[in-house]
Amino acid sequence: MNQPLLREPFSPDDFYRAFGIAILVWQFVESQLFRFYFSIHEPGALNKAGMEFYVEHSFGPKLWLVHKHALARLASERLAEWKVIYGELAAASIERNALAHLTVVAEFQSDNTLSLALAPSIYVPQALVKTEKKYDTAECERLARSFEDLARRLDVFTRT
Repeated sequence: MNQPLLREPFSPDDFYRAFGIAILVWQFVESQLFRFYFSIHEPGALNKAGMEFYVEHSFGPKLWLVHKHALARLASERLAEWKVIYGELAAASIERNALAHLTVVAEFQSDNTLSLALAPSIYVPQALVKTEKKYDTAECERLARSFEDLARRLDVFTRT
C-alpha cells in the first residue's frame, strides 16, 4: 500500500489538504467515467456524447446514463466487469457526497490540539441524517486513495 500523504498528529491544515485532494481526485473519477462513456458511444460523436453527459450536473444521473449505454453495448464478459465497477462507482459517490455536504466540525483533543472532521450538521433533523460517520484527516486521505484507485481501474477498463 502507498505511504500515507500525511503523518499524525494532524493539524487543521492537514485536514483541509486531505479533504481538498479527495475532492480533486474525484474529478478524475468523473473524467474517466466520461472517457468510458465516449468509448461506448457512437464513434466520433464527441460533442454529442459531451452534451448528453455534461448536461447533468449530479453524478447519479451521469452514472445511470453510462450504465444504460453499457447495458446496451457491452458483450457479456465486459458487461459483468462493468457491473462490478458500476457498483463501486455508486458506493464511492455516496462518500463523495459526504465530503461535499457534511459540515466541518472542530474538536479539541486531550492534548489540547484542535482537529477537524466532517460530520452531519447539528441543524439537520435527525430523520434526514444519512450517516453518523465522521470524515477526519485520515479518512479523507483514505478516500483520495480509493478514488484514485477507482479512476485508474476505470481507465484500464476503458482502454481494454
